[in-house]
Amino acid sequence: MLEYIHRISSNHSLNSRSVARRVSALRQLYQFLLQEGYIAHNPISEIAIPKYSSSIPQVIGIKEMHQFIEVAKKDTCVKGIRLYALLELLYSTGMRISEALSLLVVDINSVLQETSEQKGALILQGKGERDRIVFLTQEAQNALILYLSVRSKLPWSNSPYIFSGKKGFWPRQSVGRALKALALKANIDPKHISPHKIRHGFATHLLEQGVDLFTIKSFLGHQDISTTQIYTQVTQRRLSQVLKEHHPLNNFHLEVVA
Repeated sequence: MLEYIHRISSNHSLNSRSVARRVSALRQLYQFLLQEGYIAHNPISEIAIPKYSSSIPQVIGIKEMHQFIEVAKKDTCVKGIRLYALLELLYSTGMRISEALSLLVVDINSVLQETSEQKGALILQGKGERDRIVFLTQEAQNALILYLSVRSKLPWSNSPYIFSGKKGFWPRQSVGRALKALALKANIDPKHISPHKIRHGFATHLLEQGVDLFTIKSFLGHQDISTTQIYTQVTQRRLSQVLKEHHPLNNFHLEVVA
């Protein structure tokens, strides 16, 4: 067990948060086995859970996000329409890319039906098989309707997944490449764009518009509010930057020096 923990701690593909989560899960498992009488002692009870720092995510600004979406909207080829529909879906709901790519055509069709009592409301099963409801903006609904009207022109359109691909659904790596290419087209640094950074943007932009943390937590499907609280740090950092750039005394001092 010690060898395993040392191995995952040395794995550069795992960050400290992931290592800590795995050690914590193992500790809880062995504690359960101990309580049920399957083992005589917990072999990792004395092993400290690795400490990690909560890094503040880099988030695309609202203006940049609007610019990004507008460029995507102008691409009228079938694959461009598909990417635009996915982009609107991600930014409309804040869902994880894995959740978006696992959606079925029947899921979206039922949500878009005008006779549906909860038109635009989509039930997702996220991490830990926890269900939550997300809501599609009208822009996202329109983008998906447009995409469904041309989807049959794509290869593998007989797939049950709304975003179809050769192996069932559109591969995440391919989605990432398409978003990076679109970022270049929109004159946006590709480092600022990824499915997860769009999710970060969704949460941060809502917070900046005054939406409370508990509502954002529900949208994102976080189990613990502390996970959502990281976005308050992003907002505080932005406020600090705005103050530095626009406070009248700062501008006054610059003028005096000049």
